[in-house]
Amino acid sequence: MADLERTDQFAFLYEFREPCNTVALLQLGITTLTFVFTYTVWWAGLFGVIVAAMGYYGSVQPVIQSKVSFIQFYYFGNCFMLLLQCFSAVVLLILVGEWEDFDFWAWTVLIVGSLAFALLIYVTYMAIERSHAYRAELMRNPPPAENIYGASSNGMVYSAMPSVYKGPGEVKTI
Repeated sequence: MADLERTDQFAFLYEFREPCNTVALLQLGITTLTFVFTYTVWWAGLFGVIVAAMGYYGSVQPVIQSKVSFIQFYYFGNCFMLLLQCFSAVVLLILVGEWEDFDFWAWTVLIVGSLAFALLIYVTYMAIERSHAYRAELMRNPPPAENIYGASSNGMVYSAMPSVYKGPGEVKTI
């Protein structure tokens, strides 16, 4: 497991991991901060925090096989988030426009909430691009499977990788 924890190799092996990690952290922070003005459409903020947290966890070190599914979820979750944010921006305008007491706070929620959704849509678009690049990179160069030591293994190592070599002609492809 020591080879998987070397931090000097990941930028060389997976060049899109760090940008994906950065945009996931940025997305998590912006979604959390803008929730103050987009609380009327709370489902967009809640799902945005979940998707960004999954993307951040999937792109932190070490890069191992079990985290690839988090990047898959992050990519497809961001595709859904883009549609959800566009829909939620329209719903925000409609819901705030129907408030009985249209005071300074309503104008603030309307203007800042709309600008927040514009920023969130842009960051989500960047996240789609970067997670797609990292996802494609993981498909071209899959990370190693982690070794698992079970309680009843008597010191034997369980590995998800087969112990028998298969040549290129023996491997089934799609």
